[in-house]
Amino acid sequence: MCKFGKGSTRSSSSRPLLRSSRKLKRKKGKMPLLEETVKGYEAFKEKIAILEKSHNKIYIVFTGGEEKTSRLSWCPDCNDFYTTFAAFKMKHQLEGFLLYVDVGQRGEWKDKASPFRTDPLLKLTSIPTLMMWGTPKKLSNDLILQEDALEMLFEDDD
Repeated sequence: MCKFGKGSTRSSSSRPLLRSSRKLKRKKGKMPLLEETVKGYEAFKEKIAILEKSHNKIYIVFTGGEEKTSRLSWCPDCNDFYTTFAAFKMKHQLEGFLLYVDVGQRGEWKDKASPFRTDPLLKLTSIPTLMMWGTPKKLSNDLILQEDALEMLFEDDD
């Protein structure tokens, strides 16, 4: 298991520097990152069945649903992730398909019988969770907000 350091290094221009030398490069013929959102477990299962046929990399973000009044997630950690991940996507050329999955409102998520918790392929214990489908690569809790961890998840293993 990798451990990630805390803190950031600043250059003279006050821009944060990457703490790793890994580069995420787009290869010829690879598809740029496409994104879609689905709500609920059944919609997730239907969409994943379609995406698996494409043979492209599939990344999945499981998040809490939006509150009607604020249009923000009821999950504060999910809102923090959206901000962090938006900045990450601006810095990197990501490839594949990114599926955002709304796990429902707080009560639905907290239910121990939630299919997102009980599905043996998911075994979610917290949200937000970001995973690369069909691999053991999965980030949640504090790691999901760390740029080094995000880089490792999106790193090309080919």
